[in-house]
Amino acid sequence: MITPSSGSNAVLQLNMGEGKSSVIVPLVAVALADSHKLVRIVVLEPLAGQMFHLLVERISGLTNRRIFYLPFSRDVKMDAQQIQHIRSLFEECARVQGVLVAQPKHILSFQLKVIDRMLSSGPRLDNVAQELQKVQTLLASTSRDVLDESDELLHVRYQLIYTMDGQHPLDNGPDRWTITQNVFDLVRRRAIQLHNEFPEEVELLNRGENSGNFSHVRLLGSSAARKLVSQIAKDALKGHLETLSFVGLNAQVSLCNAVLHFITEYHVDKKVRDEVEEFYSGSSLWKGLLLLRGLLAHGILVHVLSRQRWRVDYGLDPKRSLLAVPYRAKVPPTF
Repeated sequence: MITPSSGSNAVLQLNMGEGKSSVIVPLVAVALADSHKLVRIVVLEPLAGQMFHLLVERISGLTNRRIFYLPFSRDVKMDAQQIQHIRSLFEECARVQGVLVAQPKHILSFQLKVIDRMLSSGPRLDNVAQELQKVQTLLASTSRDVLDESDELLHVRYQLIYTMDGQHPLDNGPDRWTITQNVFDLVRRRAIQLHNEFPEEVELLNRGENSGNFSHVRLLGSSAARKLVSQIAKDALKGHLETLSFVGLNAQVSLCNAVLHFITEYHVDKKVRDEVEEFYSGSSLWKGLLLLRGLLAHGILVHVLSRQRWRVDYGLDPKRSLLAVPYRAKVPPTF
């Protein structure tokens, strides 16, 4: 989708060999490059050379478009003149309706370079920091990115996070992960009961009664998801989470209801939020409540249990041929 009706980003999935990289990407790049947008084709490092030559062959040969490639590293020492040169290349690429082949590490390294330079220059930005900020603003306002193999490019390992300053512990650790483990333990305890109540909406395999066995649980319907969230929230308020204890909360009906709404409802009334924050903001339970709100109210737990994305792996079929995936497109099987 070049212009999705939703106005948001779009992800399309096709099987292997159906022309995503060789046909769709060149067509989309040519259509988007209108002398106003900076079109960037973002590819994995092993595919960068192949994509560059493919675009040269398809786009340059047919439409006389230029293909740009500008690698960047955070270790590059830059002055104002070099920054101006980089900006001129970006502007020229957009002006001549060219296409820029980029890798995730190049884009993120430049962003981190801008942030690092701005932080190191102090409150009053020096000339280099100001020029870097202008280039980043230009990229953010004019670039249109096409991600080839988006499932890999958007993986966390491509976030390219660099450490800065001294080492600090993770916020709310180790309760941050122990509470999550306890929540999944509640899911395990409630799985069989939930499956019996919603047999069509809960997929439950390998039922195990042992404490160390976590059955395969998948939510297929909204009713089961809402029931599971409600049960876990009530169990948490009853003290079933080892690292998050609400002693005496059930005796305070108004506050108990406010906490229940706070951790289960995405949209919370300001009065309810202020009541919960006023009572818990100064205690050790506040961050645990925020974590529960993220897991339950914001749908992270339901997303994990219902939106699994399985790998596209059809396997072998000896009855048809010895060829594995994809059984169609560029490499059809032989019978």
